[in-house]
Amino acid sequence: MYSEVCYEICGDGENHGQFDCDDDDITSGDGCSLACVEELGYSCNGGSASTQDFCVEDCGDGLNAGGW
Repeated sequence: MYSEVCYEICGDGENHGQFDCDDDDITSGDGCSLACVEELGYSCNGGSASTQDFCVEDCGDGLNAGGW
């Protein structure tokens, strides 16, 4: 019997649900880390099996994570 196992790829811009986020790169400091984990001070959403996540800095949380 043949069994196939699929793994999600971090950084390919497709969020199938295994990772917190996938913003189509493996760069930390932009809201979605190189390990596809949402970074402190950011919120990421919009990702799906065919679209990448979009991350924005949280406003009013007392952190200056990006450009605010």
